[in-house]
Amino acid sequence: MVENNDVQDNIVIRQALKKDAETVFKMIRSLAKYHGEGAEFSATIEDVERDGFGELQKIGLCGLT
Repeated sequence: MVENNDVQDNIVIRQALKKDAETVFKMIRSLAKYHGEGAEFSATIEDVERDGFGELQKIGLCGLT
């Protein structure tokens, strides 16, 4: 639990936009590495742009701070 209220007061969650695709990609890649699946991770930024922000969104949008 975070005890510093200043940190909590500065958090803003917003819908991710296509311009955030690189940040979302890095987050997904970091999660894969953390879970030991980094070697099997094959997505690209283009995949995230298409599947996360394209016409036929295949993945749910996320919130960013």
